[in-house]
Amino acid sequence: MRGQHTDRIARQGVALAMRAFEAIGLAFREQHESDYGIDAHVELVEDDHATGRLLGVQAKAGQSYLSETMGNSFVFRADAKHVDYWINHALPVLVCLADLENDDVYWQLIDRDTAESTGANYRVMVPKDQVIDDQSLPALRDILTIVAPQDRYTILKTDDVSHGTAKRYSFKAVLNGTFSKSEIASIVRQITTEGAGRRYYRSHLVERRWGESDAQVVWTFIYPSMDDHAINNPVCRGLWINSSLPQAARPTAIKGENVGDGLIVDWISYYADVARISAESKATKEEFFAAAIPLIELLDDLIQYFRKALRSLETSQLTKAEFLERSQGHLRQAADAYREVGDLPVAPYECSEVDKLLLQIAGNIDNVRLFYATENPAKWSDANRLSLASEQAKDATSSMTALQYELERIT
Repeated sequence: MRGQHTDRIARQGVALAMRAFEAIGLAFREQHESDYGIDAHVELVEDDHATGRLLGVQAKAGQSYLSETMGNSFVFRADAKHVDYWINHALPVLVCLADLENDDVYWQLIDRDTAESTGANYRVMVPKDQVIDDQSLPALRDILTIVAPQDRYTILKTDDVSHGTAKRYSFKAVLNGTFSKSEIASIVRQITTEGAGRRYYRSHLVERRWGESDAQVVWTFIYPSMDDHAINNPVCRGLWINSSLPQAARPTAIKGENVGDGLIVDWISYYADVARISAESKATKEEFFAAAIPLIELLDDLIQYFRKALRSLETSQLTKAEFLERSQGHLRQAADAYREVGDLPVAPYECSEVDKLLLQIAGNIDNVRLFYATENPAKWSDANRLSLASEQAKDATSSMTALQYELERIT
């Protein structure tokens, strides 16, 4: 019975907070899903339009939360786990103390200044004159997350990854500056909101299926720098799923923070470590070229050799036995080149496209070797083996052309 009474008091506190916020023009959305330490999201609404500027609310109700005072403030106590979560949340978080007898809601922002350590736990001073009302609206507006201008980020890639049961988009964006966690969350929300309304389709077939429909699923990947993008090291990823989408059509959910309207942001815990290791191991342009140019020249020679030799095999100018006898040295070089390309130092961003193409070429040429490796004599028919190897050599030629163009561009 005591548990039911406590739950009823808590529900009354959330309801009172909702009335207080909505009375001053802020939309209050209770979070029914499990979001540790966050009872609701509050969003600024202007001219009947949601602004995307939000904050989180932790509501507490009952006389026990109002019983301890110090000067002109109530003393709110919380454990370190909750305080750490609130301070590091992507949204600014308010603790709201609901006075059910007087219909007042007192508030305080939880941050490193207001949360005072008492050893194992924390105390927060909640001023008695800081009530959710019209007089507090200017201060609350200042706390709400900002909406980032579009020039603060650049969308590098837009992918339509829809299928028959859901229209889905994926966006990769790089930041044009240094931002706080809440500002990055605002950028994710902005890309997600605008991205859901896009009408880009990868094919006419997909366009016929979805037409003028908004997306039902949006992924967003945020990279602090172009170097991070080059090594696919996002600082966070976002996933929004339309609440009306049937369960069977939904992608696998991700764990993270709900930063508004069901948009989940997962902050990549190993981002900083990967960025540090990459920075420490990154070569200069001249260091990368010193190691890469000999390999490029070797791979170019191997491409020319294998294309000519495979054509001779195809036209019966060479038998398979003759091809293998003449090619043993080149096949060994293909394996060595693939290994050495994999051991190249991390390319600077300027050389990242060369690095990527070089790896593709080395992989193509090593595949030619694999098709004719002595340990795989019966895996393919001779005709199929020749066709597959020729296709790999053709792909390597195309990639080498692109690589040479890229070299000319950056040298």
